[in-house]
Amino acid sequence: MTTSLSGGRLELGLGAGGVPLDHSMTGTPPWSRTERAARFAEAVLLVDQLLRCRQVTFEGRFYRVHEALTHPGPVQAPRPPLTIGALGPAMMRVAARHADTWNTFGGRHVSVTAAFADTRERLARFDDYCLEAGRDPRLVRRSFLALAHYVPDDCWASVGAFVDFVGRYAALGIREFIFDWPPEDRHPLVERLAADVLPALRAPGTRHPGRVTGDTPG
Repeated sequence: MTTSLSGGRLELGLGAGGVPLDHSMTGTPPWSRTERAARFAEAVLLVDQLLRCRQVTFEGRFYRVHEALTHPGPVQAPRPPLTIGALGPAMMRVAARHADTWNTFGGRHVSVTAAFADTRERLARFDDYCLEAGRDPRLVRRSFLALAHYVPDDCWASVGAFVDFVGRYAALGIREFIFDWPPEDRHPLVERLAADVLPALRAPGTRHPGRVTGDTPG
């Protein structure tokens, strides 16, 4: 008998990493950008097959499995949705081929204006990558990683600042926002947003529809 811990709500997020800690804590040598992109593309393909099939044999350039079993399999069919984080062209092409949700962010060490302009341009390129891969761009959800060190906006400055930020990016086609946990002195604001603002933002037919999630505090 197969049981479900999430009631069929599992979403798997995948990203290529890139910081030195990713390698030092696992004892692997650092990879070049080219190798990292190639490994990531192959890993996503393998994970996709493992989630779809009960048994997989895979012979890739970097990864190999022989009659690997996934049992019990996932509740969702044909597999749980994949969220793939991608900023540059190589990773975005991987997301365009395989992702149910593509997650991106404004960029590191850029201004508010540049982050928004870069994201708008990146969204347009992603549509092209989807068409290049033979996929309808409308079938891939757009997600935005709004962590403090990735966005120059102070989203927690006020209700107005939060609504303005979400509204500007939602107008570009972003339908999911992922925030880190705000400073302790902003928790009353979070409670107000959760009670009064988020339900309105999520309501069908509103100007800024979407989904807002947050990292676990700690």
